[in-house]
Amino acid sequence: MPITIWRGPDGQHWSGEEGDADFDPAARVWVYRLVPAVRDPATGRWATDPAGEPVDVMGFPEQAGYTEVCADPLGEPRIARLHELLADLLTDYQLDAGRPHPRTTELHTALEDVAALPDQLRRHGYAAAAQAA
Repeated sequence: MPITIWRGPDGQHWSGEEGDADFDPAARVWVYRLVPAVRDPATGRWATDPAGEPVDVMGFPEQAGYTEVCADPLGEPRIARLHELLADLLTDYQLDAGRPHPRTTELHTALEDVAALPDQLRRHGYAAAAQAA
C-alpha cells in the first residue's frame, strides 16, 4: 500500500498508509494514524520508522497543520538538481561566513514543498479526469 509523508506543525515527518483511518462515531471525526518517518541520507527517500511511536490525528492531517511532502523528492531530476544547487550554496555560505545560513531550515522546507508539487499536480489531474468520466 502506498504511503503518504507528512511534515507536522513541529517540523517532524510522519508517514501514513492510504486507508489507515478510522471513524470515531463519538467525536464524529476521522482519526488518522501516523507513524514517524525517517529520511535515507543517501537517496533522499522517506520511509516509515519501524521503531517510531505512532500518533493519532483527529480530522484530516492537512486541516490539523500537516503538509504533505514527496516520499521520493530526489526521484524527479529537476528537484534533485535544485537540491544539489541549494546544498552547494549553503555550504559555500557556511565556509565564507563561518556559520550556517540563518534561513537554512526555511530554505529546506521551501524546497520540500516544491518537491511535492509534481505528485500533487498528478493527483489533481487524476481526480479531474475521474470526475469528468
